[in-house]
Amino acid sequence: MRENGHGPAAGESITGEPSDAELLAAWRATRWPSEKSFGTLLLVTSLVCLFASLMMAIHRYEQLLNPGALFLCDLNPFISCGQVLKVWQSAVFGFPNTFLGLAGYGALSAWSVVLLSGIELPTWLRRGMVLGMLGAFTFVHFLIYTSLIKLQVLCPYCSLLWVMTGLQVFTVLAYVSGKPDTLMPRALRSVFFHRYLLFGIWLSAVVVAVILAFLPRWIALLGL
Repeated sequence: MRENGHGPAAGESITGEPSDAELLAAWRATRWPSEKSFGTLLLVTSLVCLFASLMMAIHRYEQLLNPGALFLCDLNPFISCGQVLKVWQSAVFGFPNTFLGLAGYGALSAWSVVLLSGIELPTWLRRGMVLGMLGAFTFVHFLIYTSLIKLQVLCPYCSLLWVMTGLQVFTVLAYVSGKPDTLMPRALRSVFFHRYLLFGIWLSAVVVAVILAFLPRWIALLGL
């Protein structure tokens, strides 16, 4: 608040508390320094996911040619890519889920290159990215449930996709929450400031679920 009685300065709230613009500016300066930082993380994680999706697509094609084929990721009866690729949940929409991965992570890779070039994504594209990532995150939880509860088989490539997608979701939400045109309330934005903490909590929950799901089978396998 100005002391000369002429009212608050530009961007300053009447109550003297930091305005939304000031909070967002502080967030941009301390929490996420540049578009290129976000673009780099998005590009790296998308390339990892593209690799995993491509490997699973190749394995599925090999399975069609040779149903009894074994792959490097087929470590034992309950850590296996091949078994997961044979069930209907691996093609929920009538075609292999890996095709969705190739398309979705390919789009994210393209967007990340745009960000790295210094071009800011338009509002409609950022909001579309949020909706797409939330849809992917929901689908990931369906696949986690299917893998751990229904099949009791853990696919290494699938697990890699789960982790990378989770990191992308929390990062995208944090990135969008720092934009002036965000639709998120201030309280929710403050939550996504702690994106790595949120990701760590979520990942820890997934790890615990995996341990609980497979512990009896490990005990039986080791004869304990």
